[in-house]
Amino acid sequence: MNLKNRVILIGEVVAEPIYREFMTGKSLTRFSVKTVDTFKRDKEVVKETMWHNVAAWNETSETAKKKLFAGCEVVVDGHLVNRKYTDKTGVIRFVTEVVADTILPQTADTNNYQMVKRA
Repeated sequence: MNLKNRVILIGEVVAEPIYREFMTGKSLTRFSVKTVDTFKRDKEVVKETMWHNVAAWNETSETAKKKLFAGCEVVVDGHLVNRKYTDKTGVIRFVTEVVADTILPQTADTNNYQMVKRA
């Protein structure tokens, strides 16, 4: 286990996950997770909302496609990846995202989490 690059997010899936299947047989599901941090600043309670891009591959992707939906709560255990690409207009873009090693979607009927690990 690599403890130098580890991320655990507990939050809400913002929109419907986007699923893609490639000719190689690999699959990818992308989704965003919203987290809210509450803290005090000068005796005032402040809520800070952040959105995190998540990519799930293969078995984890298949489960994310089936179990995740907009508004559901999820725990994501993964690692950060930074990458860059050139968009259609020639502008270089930088992206930071969490690659999910494990997802724990909350089931709607039981309020329990079901662990799904990346192979």
